[in-house]
Amino acid sequence: MLHTTTYRSAPKAAVLRPGLRVARTIGCIVIWMLCAVITQAREIAVRDDDGLLGALRVAQAGDVLVLQGGEYGILALWPKGKVDPRFPGPVTLRSKDSQQPAIFTGLRLNDAQNMVFQQILFDYRATSGSFKERPFEIKNARNIVITDSVFDGDNAHGTGIRGDGYGAGLGLSIRNSNDIRIENNMFKNFYRGLTMGSGNGNIVRGNDLSGMRSDGMNFVKVTNLLIENNYVHDFRRNMEARDHADMIQFWTNGAETPTTDIIIRGNVLNIGAGDHTQSLFMRNEAVDSQGKGRAMFYRNILIEDNVIINGHLHGISIGETDGLTIRNNTLIRAPRRGQIPPPSGRGPKHWMPRIKVADKSVNVTLQNNVAPAIRVTGQRWRVVGNLAIQDMSLMQPGHYTRVFENGLAAAPYALDNFRTRAGGEADQAGLGATRLQEN
Repeated sequence: MLHTTTYRSAPKAAVLRPGLRVARTIGCIVIWMLCAVITQAREIAVRDDDGLLGALRVAQAGDVLVLQGGEYGILALWPKGKVDPRFPGPVTLRSKDSQQPAIFTGLRLNDAQNMVFQQILFDYRATSGSFKERPFEIKNARNIVITDSVFDGDNAHGTGIRGDGYGAGLGLSIRNSNDIRIENNMFKNFYRGLTMGSGNGNIVRGNDLSGMRSDGMNFVKVTNLLIENNYVHDFRRNMEARDHADMIQFWTNGAETPTTDIIIRGNVLNIGAGDHTQSLFMRNEAVDSQGKGRAMFYRNILIEDNVIINGHLHGISIGETDGLTIRNNTLIRAPRRGQIPPPSGRGPKHWMPRIKVADKSVNVTLQNNVAPAIRVTGQRWRVVGNLAIQDMSLMQPGHYTRVFENGLAAAPYALDNFRTRAGGEADQAGLGATRLQEN
């Protein structure tokens, strides 16, 4: 049961409803609930940014702050600021109406705990001359949830040819934070959508990312991470800027601690009607070029049940790893031969997304994948049940027409076209991503 309270800005007194007005003394709001044992959550109506700060000052575990639609500016919270954001239990900020949401133009959470953001519009306004700002940032935090919200980016301006007219800013930056859940949100039109460094126990699930200039998701020094059921698609790149564009990227350049215990499951990475990118790219720079050795190997990585439709050979590319399973993924080439010429001096196979694992990796299983190519150079890995597919020769095994319902469909490459063909080469063995096997 929720008790309803209303908070709005008031220059001389805080207003509590129903039926109670309490004077503000010495800068503090004194409420009768401080003198009682409270076991029931409250629903607190908030009308503006001052009212939000007032409500946060008295918020208790389980409270839901219901925000009237409109702009609330930049929400900046840290322990020595206007509000101590270290709540003992979950405090939720939720828009009253998802169609007329509360709007934050910036978010700065430092050392926050137990906060939930729901149905919020995070609206970035790019600063002239910059395309790598962090407008929405979570640092040194624990138990933060952002769900059912929108991160709306902006085009860069005043940066020159490398940025102007394309997505700017890092949509959501998370650093040194644990038990963070980013779920069922939309990210659109940023330089990078989501970046995460130095965290444990985080979840990135059910999000939609599109219109990125560079990366969709970017990770370093993370452990016990779940990336599940996200839809990453339709990038909008500036080819003249030569960005290293990846839909999902992990890296170790300069890192001192390894990334371990990662699950990447059930995601769709689709070029759509956008520009080609690398898809899932996990280079291990600390090992392959910085001499760090086995201590910096990726460890315990599971990549399963993903669908990749893209136009670059780096479909699933994994650096030096100890304990890697890649199973039941489907990788499909797009665009089709003849639609876009390959780079100068490279044949059409350059567009074929393949599975490639660094040679020094150990304890590797590659199983039941459907892909144009899987690069294995004789290592003692477990490689079983994979199907090679191609769209180059109609009469050869693995041609798309033998594998998928409508495998030669053009952009935007709707998934229904690539359902497993009944009785086809993949259907008989139950290979590839399960979402494509469902008829």
